[in-house]
Amino acid sequence: SMIGAYEKSNAILERTQACYGGIILQNTLGHNYDQEGEVSKAVAAYQKSWLMGHSSLFPRYSLAKLYYKHGQYDLAREVANGILNSEVKISSSAIRDIMIEVNEMMKEISNVLTQIQWTNNREKEEEALKFSDHGFLFRLPFKKKGGKRVWIDVGNAEELRNSTDKEIVFT
Repeated sequence: SMIGAYEKSNAILERTQACYGGIILQNTLGHNYDQEGEVSKAVAAYQKSWLMGHSSLFPRYSLAKLYYKHGQYDLAREVANGILNSEVKISSSAIRDIMIEVNEMMKEISNVLTQIQWTNNREKEEEALKFSDHGFLFRLPFKKKGGKRVWIDVGNAEELRNSTDKEIVFT
């Protein structure tokens, strides 16, 4: 698989599984499947590898990276949290590097999820503000204020032009 012949490599590795299904084999299959775009097969291979060597961080690390790469941020965060909260029996430079990279990944995931949440909230706000002169009343979730949810009561367009909107705070 180091030369990019993932399909050929997988054919050999899959036959090898019948006799030997070790952690390294599963990690290699996971990598190859990911390179071929077979995400569900990659997930299965990394999970199988993790179950074989439960204390090994590498399969979980690879799984977290796979989820992150494919935009499955909640799953990536869940696996990464498991890595960061796991007990390291024997420390090494490889383990330290994994922990550093997973910490960085967690920061990136947090930033991405915050951006997604902000974008979704902004889109909801923009959608809620599309109203006509025919008038109606709705509540628009706006922001947090002192730990409380703040809503903006919006009336019809004429009322808005006359600045009659008011802020109402709910707990």
